[in-house]
Amino acid sequence: MTLTSDLLTDQREQVAQQYIQDLQKADYKDITSLFEKNGIVISTSRGKVNAKDFFYAFLPEINSATTELHQIFINNIDKNRLTARFHFAFTLKDGEKGNGEYVDEFVFSENSTQLTAVYMFENLKFSD
Repeated sequence: MTLTSDLLTDQREQVAQQYIQDLQKADYKDITSLFEKNGIVISTSRGKVNAKDFFYAFLPEINSATTELHQIFINNIDKNRLTARFHFAFTLKDGEKGNGEYVDEFVFSENSTQLTAVYMFENLKFSD
């Protein structure tokens, strides 16, 4: 592995960490800046959606949230993908609560830190 690919991998890990921090902060503007213009989200709850549309609809509805990154998995075959497992608990402005373990797969543009897609694998519920 070259230094350049190590550096790119490190930068992509930082993007995944920023994404999870943005979920906690409900920062829909910053999280969408991590995506290419036509980036998408594929979730079990909403299907395939433009990333900006997805986050601009969901994150402003969050009243409070916490996240905790548990693991990042590096793909040794497809260098443009990595996966993160994290805990995400949130309360929406209407009082609805969500709480669980999530695994999101991040797909990056070739030789870039910009996301083309995030596949969301939702969620292993935890009881409070």
